[in-house]
Amino acid sequence: MLLLPLLLSCVAPQAEAPSAPVRPPAIPDASVPDRGTAGLDVEHYRLELAIDPERRFVEGTAKLQLRYQSSQKAVELDFHHMFEVVAARVNGRLCEAEQTPHRLRLPVSRSLAAGKTHEVEIIYRGLFPQEEWQGDVIGMIYDDISLVAYLEPDGAHHWFPCNDHPSDKASYELIIDAPDGQMVGAIGALISEGESPREGHHRSHWRTDIPTSSYLVALGVGPWVKIERNSSRVPIWDFCEERDRETIQTSLASVPHMMDFFETQFGPYPFEKYGHMLTRHSIGGMEDQTLTVLGREEALSGNIALLSHELAHQWFGNLVSPYQWRDLWLNEGWATWAELLWFEQVDPEAAVATRESWRRSTFRLAIREHPHTLAQPDPANLFDGNLVYNKGGMVIDLLSGYLGREEFLAASRAYLAEFATGNAMTADFQYSLEKSTGEDLETFFAAWVRGNALPELKWEILEVEGLGRDPEGKAVGPWRVRCAVEQSNGHFPMSMALELQGANPSQRHQVQLRFENARVELATVLPWRPLTLAPDPGKLTPWVPAEPRD
Repeated sequence: MLLLPLLLSCVAPQAEAPSAPVRPPAIPDASVPDRGTAGLDVEHYRLELAIDPERRFVEGTAKLQLRYQSSQKAVELDFHHMFEVVAARVNGRLCEAEQTPHRLRLPVSRSLAAGKTHEVEIIYRGLFPQEEWQGDVIGMIYDDISLVAYLEPDGAHHWFPCNDHPSDKASYELIIDAPDGQMVGAIGALISEGESPREGHHRSHWRTDIPTSSYLVALGVGPWVKIERNSSRVPIWDFCEERDRETIQTSLASVPHMMDFFETQFGPYPFEKYGHMLTRHSIGGMEDQTLTVLGREEALSGNIALLSHELAHQWFGNLVSPYQWRDLWLNEGWATWAELLWFEQVDPEAAVATRESWRRSTFRLAIREHPHTLAQPDPANLFDGNLVYNKGGMVIDLLSGYLGREEFLAASRAYLAEFATGNAMTADFQYSLEKSTGEDLETFFAAWVRGNALPELKWEILEVEGLGRDPEGKAVGPWRVRCAVEQSNGHFPMSMALELQGANPSQRHQVQLRFENARVELATVLPWRPLTLAPDPGKLTPWVPAEPRD
């Protein structure tokens, strides 16, 4: 069998070196309005909290180290108005707290100098609010026995004063007093645990020096037991009710294997530990840094799509966090694609079904001319499953196919290394991939990330010629075949398969549609006569036919 080179109807333009994207101001962010303070950089949070889960009550002292880009007359933070501020100090001086809905203002008599580190202390107490955002309760959510941090996108200020915006990362220290009989899980490393100065309480001290977005700070208190296991390098702790211990031992047993596998794909796991905290709320999951929150029923079922999704977030979302909430697809699209990677290892049929679900979602968006895109999601429906998750996963898969799986993963590891412990926006992701691969991806991102239409394809067999003759002079094989596929409505860079099909056999070739209205011709020699040409036989990419011809 002889496969001749692909013939392209146009010549590739010379790619220019990518230029670094210009970042807009990180805050305020219209996707989640009225959160965050422009020009504020909180460097460290030390949170000393006494928590009573049954009452949903906290008494706390928050100590912040922060800087401003310009001099200020007041410290302004995100903080829920339900809490009572008992006392506040800025650089050791008492000041009068001014509270408005979701905001705290601390005026100072002496201006806060730009570029200098300032110390802020806030003593507060109150009930953890149980408020909804786009259909979900956010903050420290209570399930009748336990409290867990479920904070995305702006629930952090529901339990401590902060700059509640993903672009402002900080280190964290949590010193938690909990009633005896209650177990605490929190972000980072467990420094110590023992008796508390409060009678009937015990104290645990947790810390991470890895910069963390406020919505990712892990904390949970509940009547749990702890299950300890390990991947090849990382301790994994699961916090669950005693009645669920045996089932959880089994249902989450795949996680260490996932960890080892994802390290081969994305690079070393970036944090001190991993694990899960269970809540009786049916929430799916939330990727708190180093301790994912799982709904109890989902955890007991051992849902591997959910487990792989939340674990992948530790790289995509936690190690590299969104610069603004409009960049959320970089979290959710990647974590959704990671589900496919794991299914390819353990359940190929589920991998096929996963890709098909992404195609259906993308078709639905295009058919109804959805006004929002991955680059500009709907602020009123930020977690749109069809768009941010399913189309996000599909676009990552399209990138993988277009660049080649191994080259794409290598470029993605370079992206993670470049923006590690920081933030990225969509333009950063594009720029990083272009640097690593040498590919100009502007038209790819314009079509698939900043647009929502679908490519239209034409395809046809151009020539079938028998190269042999039977005794009667009739043409027989081998057969020389020419065929073509053409994109007829603009520019949607993509890689796809063309399959020549005979009575029984078939032959598949991978082609790339790189340029505007691209037409690719394929020439080959087959031992059997082809009858039809099928584009994208595996239904891996979303497109619509334009005057199909066999």
